[in-house]
Amino acid sequence: MKAIQIQRFGGPEVLELAEVERPAPGPGEVLIRVAGAGVNFADLNQRAGKYLFPQKLPLIPGFEASGTVVAAGKGAELLAVDRSVLEPGTRVFAGAARSAYAEYAIVPADVLYRVPDAMSLVEAAGIPVNFQVAWIVLHRKAQLQQGQTVLVHAAGGGVGSAVVQLAKLAGAYVIATASSAAKLAVAAELGADLCINYSSGFRDQIRESMRADRPVDLVVDSVGGGVLVESLELIRPWGRYVGFGQASGKAAELDAYASAIPNHLDIGFFGRGLIASSREPSDRALLREATSRAVALWSSRKIRCARLTRLALADAAEAHRRFSSRGLVGKLVLEAGAD
Repeated sequence: MKAIQIQRFGGPEVLELAEVERPAPGPGEVLIRVAGAGVNFADLNQRAGKYLFPQKLPLIPGFEASGTVVAAGKGAELLAVDRSVLEPGTRVFAGAARSAYAEYAIVPADVLYRVPDAMSLVEAAGIPVNFQVAWIVLHRKAQLQQGQTVLVHAAGGGVGSAVVQLAKLAGAYVIATASSAAKLAVAAELGADLCINYSSGFRDQIRESMRADRPVDLVVDSVGGGVLVESLELIRPWGRYVGFGQASGKAAELDAYASAIPNHLDIGFFGRGLIASSREPSDRALLREATSRAVALWSSRKIRCARLTRLALADAAEAHRRFSSRGLVGKLVLEAGAD
């Protein structure tokens, strides 16, 4: 089969199209014919050798995939939430696939989901990771309540646009920041109440735009670095900050104790990759809950994959260049087969 393989860690140029052996599903696993593979920031860390866990070379990157079932391994029916998804030809998607940048990929049976009839397979590849993160951050980590004010950074990206949608559905007032007018336009389309371009700083802009009776209750941040530091200055007493990434590539320079204690701030972080790789029943249940909620909302047309960009599997290096340039709006999916 054809796959994108990494022989050495580095920049986008190390992503090479190769012919490799098709994998076989082990116990509790399912082999799928990949239609689309979602591109995520974690993939860039895999490629660069900076992922949460050590990666062995050669490596086929990617965690997010959609496609059709080819075969199920021994015992898969005992783990699947819905045994009918194991039937060959069933349209499925997953946010915890293994080596998704390929024509075929392996998925644990307990995190494999049926694609709704009205959803294309390519769009399905852009749903699980973004909305799993958004749901868990808002409803598990932050315990978002109706009427609260949420500041969403990088709101024009894949996860950010998902956070905006779910926060609005929960009845929140949403402040969206992004680095370009195009990204802010997406956030506005999805319902953001206030849009701020943070390329020239966001803290003072938000202070000038916000009413005194509507302080920031929650900050959702994938940028980190200086954005984290400035964000803490905007949160009301007893408010919350949840970080789930450090796209800036810079560590935050702050005294966490001094920043949090005066206003009793709750500062927390979330790593989807840690939960996706965990075998703890509570973690697997959390992933299933978040995904089932997303599927239900999509089926009722309450959420969508914002600004889907499609590239061929062979163009994985270009996909990573676009992702790294920070100019990408919405979600990017690599097409590996027929939809």
